[in-house]
Amino acid sequence: MPTSALVLRSAFLSLLLSFTASAGQAQKPATEKPAVETPATKAESSAPALSEVDAAVLAAAQQGDAAALAAALAAGGDLEAADPDGATPLLWAAGNGHLDAVRVLTEAGAALEGGTGIVWLNRDTGLYMSSPLVAAAAFGHLAVVQHLAEQGADLDQPGWDPAAEAFVGWTALQWAAALGHTPVVAYLAAQGADLELGFGVPTPPLALALQAGHTETAAALEAAGASQVRAEAHLPVAMGPDAATTGALTDVHPLNQDGSHFVTHTLDLATAVPFTVAVTSDAFDPMLVAVSPSGVASSNDDWLGDPTEARVVVEAGEAGGWQVLVWSYEAAQTGAFTVTHQTLTEAEARALQTQAADLARADSLGQAAVALAGDGRTAEAVVLAEEEVALRGDVQGGEHPGMATSLHNLAAIYADLQRYDEAEARYEQALSLYETHLGPDHPEVAGTLGNLGDLYHTTGRYTEAVPLLQRALAIAEMTAQGDSSDLAALDVARAL
Repeated sequence: MPTSALVLRSAFLSLLLSFTASAGQAQKPATEKPAVETPATKAESSAPALSEVDAAVLAAAQQGDAAALAAALAAGGDLEAADPDGATPLLWAAGNGHLDAVRVLTEAGAALEGGTGIVWLNRDTGLYMSSPLVAAAAFGHLAVVQHLAEQGADLDQPGWDPAAEAFVGWTALQWAAALGHTPVVAYLAAQGADLELGFGVPTPPLALALQAGHTETAAALEAAGASQVRAEAHLPVAMGPDAATTGALTDVHPLNQDGSHFVTHTLDLATAVPFTVAVTSDAFDPMLVAVSPSGVASSNDDWLGDPTEARVVVEAGEAGGWQVLVWSYEAAQTGAFTVTHQTLTEAEARALQTQAADLARADSLGQAAVALAGDGRTAEAVVLAEEEVALRGDVQGGEHPGMATSLHNLAAIYADLQRYDEAEARYEQALSLYETHLGPDHPEVAGTLGNLGDLYHTTGRYTEAVPLLQRALAIAEMTAQGDSSDLAALDVARAL
């Protein structure tokens, strides 16, 4: 697969490191209520200073002083006055559980959602709240949650994510489930909150409750109708050291933003030694990410050019809890897989890394050879193409399907150099590999037949050229593939 895909997928890694972390909320919620920061602890901001009366509105809301809040509003204070982080009076009052202040604000017409302000819970870990209902639910303020719901707050509104600049944070039900606020969960479920909706990874509320060990909360969600099958599909699967673990990606497993499914495994290693972890599948093109206890992620797709295997080699091992994520390279792919951990010696780890580096060099040589040949610099191109074929053969073996394209390209360069005997031999090798691995009617087979037939025609071997070119033309027309240059070359077959 294209190496650029690994770069694109790196954007997902922050979401995958902990399935209980939502986009923009990269840390797992604590099981205890974090202390909300006061204005005095806030960082300096370039936001405009509030007027005296607006500052009074915000302070009264933060402190829960309903009388002072009403007076400040009556004096002309702004109902939506925001602090430097954009947090409104209603967001502060709801997060702090000040029901009377919340009532004053909602009766005055404060916006229930849609704001992009946040209240920091812990700046160091990046944890925050970003809507009144979400904040009230996360802190277990049932009365405030009930009041906001009665006023028409959207129960399924996700929190604002300032990093993504979108409403893709956790919902109120996700936060309440993750933190074990059973009364809030029961109320939201009874009011019709979506039991399966999950923003961020996404992770359904029941999975969050089970992951955190909140059995009473999980029971409330199951009683309300939450899917246990879907929740369990979002839970990490334990895998053992030096063992193989079988599994299957299904359509209930969590989705990446590109529509590909993934499953997370946990791997506890007692010692810091080199190792490799690999996933194989004949049902889908697997991709693998291994995340160290310190949070360093390594990924791989198509190990040594094999689309059925992905492998990560760790030379500097790290003791502790690893996460191993298996996902499908393409969207909506599902099926069985096997993921395996194997302890290595330092020499074994180096040997595997050397193989991967050699194959990467072979890829680079092949690309450079094609570029040079395209510029007409075939004398330079052939040197690189020969080195690529030799190196790829050492790494993958002469019968690997990845060899076919390299041999085909080398043959074409030989033909341009009028080294026809060598070109013929390489075309025949490429043709055999294509037919073996792709089948006799594949477009790649047609392309190689066409080039080999054209070679025979160029060297005056017309009788041998005709059947090859006719077969190539038949395949190309049958599969409706081939660019204009391919089909133009096959016109020879029609003329003969």
